[in-house]
Amino acid sequence: VKQRIQGTPDYIAPEQVLRRQITPQTDIFNLGATLYWLLTNQHVPTLIPKGPPGVTFRQDSGIRPPRELNPEVPPALSNLVMQCLAPAPDRRPATMDDLHARLQLAMGQLQRANAQPAPQPE
Repeated sequence: VKQRIQGTPDYIAPEQVLRRQITPQTDIFNLGATLYWLLTNQHVPTLIPKGPPGVTFRQDSGIRPPRELNPEVPPALSNLVMQCLAPAPDRRPATMDDLHARLQLAMGQLQRANAQPAPQPE
């Protein structure tokens, strides 16, 4: 537990903002926020929004799934990112090994989608 809020606003986990215990799930949230930006070109609305100096806490928690913003994102990857961004740490993947296994599944979906022949114009 930190005495002060420490982290990058666009990627910070709720427990960091609230100065609660930091766990491996905190890193999973941070990675999920990074993946979200890579897939959507948008930042996750974290508890500390960008803006004027000073800390203001965001009250809403509505995050659109990456697949809604970028239809090319495989469903498994979109779902995984959303699970990584769960507000409660115990709702996120338990370990980075779990996260890695699910990323492999999403990668397989993406490879299969890219292997299908493109539809021919009529």
